[in-house]
Amino acid sequence: MKIAFGELKPLLQAQRIFVGGQTLACSHAFYRDDLSIEIPENLATEAYTTYWGRCGERLASLGAFSYTRTLLPALINVGRYTSIADRLQVLGDRHPLEWASASPVFYAHHSGVMATLAADSGRTNQFYPFAKTPRPITIGNDVWIGQNVTLAQGITIGDGAVIAANALVVKDVAPYAIVGGNPAKIIRMRFSEAIIEQLMALRWWRYSAQDIAGYPV
Repeated sequence: MKIAFGELKPLLQAQRIFVGGQTLACSHAFYRDDLSIEIPENLATEAYTTYWGRCGERLASLGAFSYTRTLLPALINVGRYTSIADRLQVLGDRHPLEWASASPVFYAHHSGVMATLAADSGRTNQFYPFAKTPRPITIGNDVWIGQNVTLAQGITIGDGAVIAANALVVKDVAPYAIVGGNPAKIIRMRFSEAIIEQLMALRWWRYSAQDIAGYPV
């Protein structure tokens, strides 16, 4: 669904969803009232979230106090207090590696190339069933994702994890792990196992930033 920004703006301001920058007035520099804003199905975004620059042209499921500098795909769900840098990418659909050929010409019913081949040869193409259902990505709370990171579909990035710039992440990332590289591997853990267990049990992200700021962070 798409809605003109001019119609959506009062709701965004009332719900404290920031687009353009971190003031309610920043949107004027990036968004015309007639600009269409994409609203994904099952959107769940919370107050005090920020879509920097033009990243709010498609809203995402962002938890409170999170921000993104990337126009996020609809299949990404983000927790609270999470920081996403620019140029985050998601890998495309998988190919059938278990088949004799991984080429889409054997399953892509809407292939223009194969339609042309059928017209040229006078023969009907045969396609084989292969599901390409997008697999959601879950990004936890208090995650920091650096620039130019690429994520595989269907993975989960645990609470408190850090993804180094330029990393290619193809597997789940454990809570409070710092990962980097291609493919991404654990560089180190942010804290000791005992502290991680305490943080996971505490689930501090349930609370407002003002409440948390009253304690040493």
